[in-house]
Amino acid sequence: GSKSPGRWFGAGMLLGLAAIMGRNHGVYGAVAALLLLAFLLIKQRTPGALLRLSLAFIAGVVVGFSPTLVLCALVDGFADAFIASILDLINSGATNISLNVPWPWTFDRSVLGVLLWANGVSQGIGFIAILALPLMAIALLIFRPLESLTSAEILMLCASVVGIIYAHYAYSRADLTHLALSMAPLLVLVLSTATSFKILTLTSAVVTGGTMICMAAENPLLSQWILNRSFATVTVNDSTLYVFPHIKEQLRHVEDALAARPQARDNFLALPNAPALYAINELKMPIWEIYSLWPRDAAFEAAELAKLKKAPPDLVFLSDHALDNRPELRYSNTHPVLYQWILDNYKKQPAKPLEPFAIYLK
Repeated sequence: GSKSPGRWFGAGMLLGLAAIMGRNHGVYGAVAALLLLAFLLIKQRTPGALLRLSLAFIAGVVVGFSPTLVLCALVDGFADAFIASILDLINSGATNISLNVPWPWTFDRSVLGVLLWANGVSQGIGFIAILALPLMAIALLIFRPLESLTSAEILMLCASVVGIIYAHYAYSRADLTHLALSMAPLLVLVLSTATSFKILTLTSAVVTGGTMICMAAENPLLSQWILNRSFATVTVNDSTLYVFPHIKEQLRHVEDALAARPQARDNFLALPNAPALYAINELKMPIWEIYSLWPRDAAFEAAELAKLKKAPPDLVFLSDHALDNRPELRYSNTHPVLYQWILDNYKKQPAKPLEPFAIYLK
């Protein structure tokens, strides 16, 4: 497989498709591919053959990513927003708003109790394992002759290279969501080490048990089963969802606000981080930025404001909370122009707040 241009083309095409969903996937996959090509070059010393593989891989990426290229060419404003989003990442010098890593030793069992302590420690172990296990696997395999590696060991090596790259995503914002989304390569690595069905079953059971403990505080059902906390159900577009009670309460207040002002159901604005409200109501957000957490410059805000002025929303759900308890990340500080426009043109309602959202009407 390592010498097949067709497989490298297919891998590139899959990577291009993944990059449509998230450019970070494209970057991580491209870096992993470069590292694997460098590994093959060192082991095989056949630059001509590897050049063909590289070209096949690049061609596959272009084909897979082509829908985005088509959108850039045909959809008004898409190319500008796409380029601006890349420049924003470069200028900010970061891919996410960082959090401290929850290392296992930072949790106090005497304060949290056994279950919450185990929940925190399991997350901390995950942040260690996501980098340590791939590094250990590479150290064991990288100096072995390529011809001596079994199919399982090649899978381990590839998963380890990809896992190390994806660890960046987990550490970029060290919470359970980012850890979970970075975990796939590590799971492939761990499960590929099983040498028998019995060991595979045992490994799967340990991974599943650890995952359930790790997610206990974040998943409504697991939170009820393991921590004896309550959960609620809501119906969204004929689907029943299990949620925490405060989420159900928020959705109920949103529905009450929209029901009291029916014309706003098709023309509301929710800021800074409530894109789910548009998905629930099957609407497109009236501005480009659906998750308004990063500081923006005046030019970007002016372009967004121009869109809003063309069709001013009838109702605004607005929160000015301090993300991660950092005042500089309040919406009023990250988007001062848009925030002031809302205050100048809408009146805050005295109704019960949605926590953390308040309702503003014309």
